[in-house]
Amino acid sequence: MPRQSKTTRARRLMQNSRGISGYFGVQISSADNNEQQANNQADTDADANGEGIVAAEAAAEDADRDGGGGGGGGGGGGGSGDEGGDGGSQDVAAEEGRDNNINNDDEDKEYWPAETMDWFKTIMKEVDASVRFEGRGHTAKFQGKVPAKYAQLIKPSDDPQAFFPNQLLEMKHFCYPHTRLWFPEALHPRYYKNARPPCKWHGDCECVIIEGWVKSPRHCYGEDRIHALLSKRYSCKIREEQGLKYGFRGYDKDVIANSDDYIQILWRKTGYDISHRGALAWSLLERLQSDMLQSLSVNGFREALLECTKNYHLRLSSQYRAYVDSLTTFKRSTPYLLFTTDEQINGMKRCFHLYSSKLYDQPVPSASYLISRVILMMESEANYWNKKMQLIDGKHLSGDHSFKLTKCIISDKSKPFTAMYTLMNEYGQVAAWWFTTGTGMNELEDSLKRLKQRYVLLGHPGPDSFTTDRCCHEKKFLEKTLGLDPIDEDNESEESEVDDGTFATELYDVVALPSPPKVAYTSEIAQLHVGEISNYFLQNRDSMKVVGLDTEYHRGQFKAKCLQICLPNGSTYVFHLASIVRRSNGSPPPSLKMLLENPEIRKVGNRVHNDVKSLLAWDIRVKGAIELGHVAHSRALCSKAPSLDFLIELLWPGVLLEGKDGSGPRVGDWDTLSPEKITYAALDAYAAMASYQKLMQIMQPREQPRLLIADIEEGLPVTIYARGWKNRVADAVIVQRSPVVGFVRVKLDLACKEKIYTPGTFVSVVEGENQPLRREAISSFCLESDGTIEFDWPQHFCRRTSVEVSHPINIHTTQKQRRIEVEAQPTSQNTDADDESNHNVGDSSESSVDVSGRPTLPRSLRRRLLKLKVRHIDI
Repeated sequence: MPRQSKTTRARRLMQNSRGISGYFGVQISSADNNEQQANNQADTDADANGEGIVAAEAAAEDADRDGGGGGGGGGGGGGSGDEGGDGGSQDVAAEEGRDNNINNDDEDKEYWPAETMDWFKTIMKEVDASVRFEGRGHTAKFQGKVPAKYAQLIKPSDDPQAFFPNQLLEMKHFCYPHTRLWFPEALHPRYYKNARPPCKWHGDCECVIIEGWVKSPRHCYGEDRIHALLSKRYSCKIREEQGLKYGFRGYDKDVIANSDDYIQILWRKTGYDISHRGALAWSLLERLQSDMLQSLSVNGFREALLECTKNYHLRLSSQYRAYVDSLTTFKRSTPYLLFTTDEQINGMKRCFHLYSSKLYDQPVPSASYLISRVILMMESEANYWNKKMQLIDGKHLSGDHSFKLTKCIISDKSKPFTAMYTLMNEYGQVAAWWFTTGTGMNELEDSLKRLKQRYVLLGHPGPDSFTTDRCCHEKKFLEKTLGLDPIDEDNESEESEVDDGTFATELYDVVALPSPPKVAYTSEIAQLHVGEISNYFLQNRDSMKVVGLDTEYHRGQFKAKCLQICLPNGSTYVFHLASIVRRSNGSPPPSLKMLLENPEIRKVGNRVHNDVKSLLAWDIRVKGAIELGHVAHSRALCSKAPSLDFLIELLWPGVLLEGKDGSGPRVGDWDTLSPEKITYAALDAYAAMASYQKLMQIMQPREQPRLLIADIEEGLPVTIYARGWKNRVADAVIVQRSPVVGFVRVKLDLACKEKIYTPGTFVSVVEGENQPLRREAISSFCLESDGTIEFDWPQHFCRRTSVEVSHPINIHTTQKQRRIEVEAQPTSQNTDADDESNHNVGDSSESSVDVSGRPTLPRSLRRRLLKLKVRHIDI
């Protein structure tokens, strides 16, 4: 049997407390004060008598638990079973000294009202009666089970009538705190050897002795109100023999850390974060962490917690009043209420003011305590610590200039900044940013040197690498300011000139103009071009009255310098407004203005609002403008603001739009034109026009007919969408009904890359009858083969595909050649398959198969699939 304390403190030692007023922060009436003072005095007199009833009952109970004879009164005590008993007073003094050693923590000094302490003792007695400790040493175990109502968080105040059946409820029954009974040795005996927890200091249970229940439960902060943590207390006999502190409790951090993983996870889910200042429920800390990630301040969270606590008490108050009001009606029909008098009920009603929510003073944790605990919790997780360290410095940095935000900064009717330079680490977190007056890096020299000093202060040598789109211009500067390792240009150039089989040439497709653009530098030529555009729409009345529109202007100055228009047949016109206005009377030709302001002719462009704003500087109010991104978004292809090169890759996989990576004249002087600038400007209008024509051949989800159960048949073409209709995944055909209710089995042809709109979507592919499902992104299967895959898809997110158009829109492309680095000796385990070194130049752009059985795709298409393999969309 576990060794228990042989004495019990006076049962009514806490009767001098404030009682119910301790929960509500108010004083009870004078009559109640007089009555309670009389009871307290009587209890004190009884406890002072050594031969009182309380002492006798305590000695008898402790003697029964220890298996020895019980001593009566204040005289000598019986033997403990193995040894003869000394005097009762000597046992009391010795055991009280032992209690002081075990219970010298703050938990047992916490205050609870007398009514609540009596209820705690009732829980202890019921649990001890249900769970009996039997055996000795290695055979010790608990017999019985903990009552079901005590196995979870005990909430008597939620429904007191169900928790305390067949008795008259008083105000105290609605005031009991939520209580957590932490007794895992009895709840989960399989994880505890000898029915004892591991020692706090030694990690073994051989030296652990059960000392009974804690004297006073621990106060803990919960989500609705104060919680009480009730547990057993233990001692270590080894440390007791050494004269060291030997008492501990079952919820101490070291005890939990030495327990089984299941118990640790259970405590992390249902337990509390205990410190010397207090205790917080783990669920409350996780809720605070989640709210902080959503930009809610700690003070705001505390105010919300206080409001929830008051609202919970207000509901209890209403519940208590409703119960008292129902006593008069149901007391005759309820057996245990037959002896309840009207005077008692009226007395309960007179105490309603004690339950006022305005006077309720339930404590909530302070903001400083919340901050200290949530920070420790977050930093104790390795993932959060690593991300925090990367946020401070970052091993891999990337920098670039942005011109959008600076457009909103105006000082004295001028724009002091033209760009904002931002540094980000490999996690996409902003490490630093500065406003700049240009795109040069010299003005950032001092700032980057300070960033280098921050690395040194944190004990890091600096970033390992730096990514920029202007490597040739910024390489020397970054090596000097950030201390990056320099690149040996001589060796690099020598290695590039040697063709040792590690380099190969590759052909790739880029967007090209179907015909040379027509350029207008004067007002007369511009009017002739406008006449050609008008004649085209007069001769082709059945075609769409739409043109591709794009403008070029200096960054930070919304005043178009160049205007590009593309017809549906691919003809492009470039109007150099800077030259036209300079050579005329200071305004664009009226015919050009009428064309742009005609609402019957729609103007489509990517981010066309910028073009409309730049033309407004010439007093041209463009009407009928269509945003290309909105058209693509309505067809569930992308977001509302995609880039033009992204749309080209999406609609024509493997085709690139050059000049958008910083290599073209995107940011330059548009006061003069060169052949490269003319081609770059015309390509934007042509790409926008071709993309719009291709998008118009794709139906919107709401325009496609729904897939009904009766329509499911083999070979039926369907379009599958992601959940929420936000992404069009691919065009597929139905194979059969799926064994899963609400799903259909579809087949996707991996060779038709133009029918796969979202390669990053994860699917569970059926590879065989007896084989498990293989769940990967569609792009992974595209990189492996050009065959077909079958998988199940929700029927609700399938739409019947209309009949394919007879003349699909194709964009005009041309092939370019570039030099790439590949593996010298490709093997079958090479997953990148970036090697066309074993193929001829003419065969590199075709879809062939390498030695590993994987298709050799064009480099541009393969890079897109690899990128979308990471940035996936799950269904």
